[in-house]
Amino acid sequence: MKTKTLLKHLASPTLAVLVFVAPSAQADSPHNKDSPGIFLNDEVILDETFEAGQRLVQDLPATSAWYGTSSAGDPVLTQPSEGIVTLDTSVNSHLLTYFTDLDPVSLEVGEKLTVAFGFRIEGATSNALGIRIGVMDSSPGEGDRAAEDGHGTGHSRFADYTGYAGFFNPNGGGDTSMRLRKRAPPNSSLLSVASVWPQLASGGGGDIVINGDTDYSGEIEIARVDGGVILTFRLFGDNIGPEATLSHEDTDDPTHAFDTFGIWVNANAADSLSLTSAHISTGPIDGEPAGPSFAAWQDEHFQDETDPDIIGPEAAPAGDGVVNFIKYAFGLEPFVPATPGDFLETETVNGTLQLSYLERVDAADVTYIPEASINLIDWESGPGSIEEIDVQPVPGGDFNRITVRAVREGGENLGFLRVTLRQE
Repeated sequence: MKTKTLLKHLASPTLAVLVFVAPSAQADSPHNKDSPGIFLNDEVILDETFEAGQRLVQDLPATSAWYGTSSAGDPVLTQPSEGIVTLDTSVNSHLLTYFTDLDPVSLEVGEKLTVAFGFRIEGATSNALGIRIGVMDSSPGEGDRAAEDGHGTGHSRFADYTGYAGFFNPNGGGDTSMRLRKRAPPNSSLLSVASVWPQLASGGGGDIVINGDTDYSGEIEIARVDGGVILTFRLFGDNIGPEATLSHEDTDDPTHAFDTFGIWVNANAADSLSLTSAHISTGPIDGEPAGPSFAAWQDEHFQDETDPDIIGPEAAPAGDGVVNFIKYAFGLEPFVPATPGDFLETETVNGTLQLSYLERVDAADVTYIPEASINLIDWESGPGSIEEIDVQPVPGGDFNRITVRAVREGGENLGFLRVTLRQE
């Protein structure tokens, strides 16, 4: 992605200050405003955003190959547009992906696997066990994996898969309970036969009513502890109560290795199911909670708003041209018009340009890179061109005020400064 110039010439014509935002090389993950969140020391296994033309490409962790099939063996998974894959569920169907290239992710005691996903369901109707979302391990079956669409919801390759799944009714009705179930091989049905999945726990459903053309999210967390694993299945979104969480500790020969993510939908439960994101990571159970983040800033300032043209990192809801990510980085309010003087201060001391700005403490999703130039074309950072001369904590503890100056070996003055904000 290209670096975007957002503000220019904030000082005098000869001592200009620029602010750039440079997105990271990784694709931005869709913001899940309700998810419990990621930890600082989690390892990303898959960060899937369904870029156009990538559905069948395995290039972890950026993308994984996704396959779909109906009970009749029809290829029923398509990508109607960038950012989404859609499963036609006019007949019983499933989609799946393998989020490792070879060996499964094996959890040690004290580690957890988190699978977070965004989804939409069209034409949801009441069906008690109609949607099943599972995390499994193909390796007991000697790693026999599906490698094409239309492979059938039942196949001998699935016979020895192990794992866990959350079952739920997408549209209330007489049974709104969620279920946690454990796969009991051997059986060639992956997710379609409920008897293959003995029940571990039920409840936590609350009022689940899925509306069409509405974004929802879910999460499966599997934490390995002494003697077992603790399973947690969560759903988030409109018309899903806060109690839509179900947990259980499995101590009876628990599964703690995983490489497969799959979703099965009963034809009587929905017309289609679409995935909009999938984020899979591992990390310590008692990981250090993530520090300040753009997602938390969105939660604080936008509450129930979901329009990306208002809450997105490149949106400027105040109409001032200062985008949300800049306001997050420098501690500004999104709906209050801002000027450069609100977040950058310049001063010339003994003929050398100095720049002061606020930097968030412990923010893992933004990197501040002061840079200097003599011609506005060639930019330099690091000790040979930038010297940090002062760091002052700001009352409240959320920011430090950083002051830097432009320097060059031999004393040549570098007449321009900018701050690059890199979104991690």
